Amino acid sequence: MVAYYQDFDVADCEYLHHFNAWRARLLAETLVVETAESLEDLIKMYEDYTIGYYNGAEPPQRERSSSDVSTPLSTRPLPPKAISVRSVA
Repeated sequence: MVAYYQDFDVADCEYLHHFNAWRARLLAETLVVETAESLEDLIKMYEDYTIGYYNGAEPPQRERSSSDVSTPLSTRPLPPKAISVRSVA
């Protein structure tokens, strides 16, 4: 998420080598590859969550929630990168 919204990624340097190697091995695991949501889909679901629409709630100006499995998330555009912190009241 941070990589998308803030253009941040973990540095590839000597003191983070073990972390980066672990992360690469984890993401390459068969179970992860076969069952994990894509980063793009996670970003789309996270956007609904940050504005207080989770567990299937339908955000305004949208026909469906990101939790609605009848419409693939791949058909939705990515949210804007410049998000602001929103309070959910």
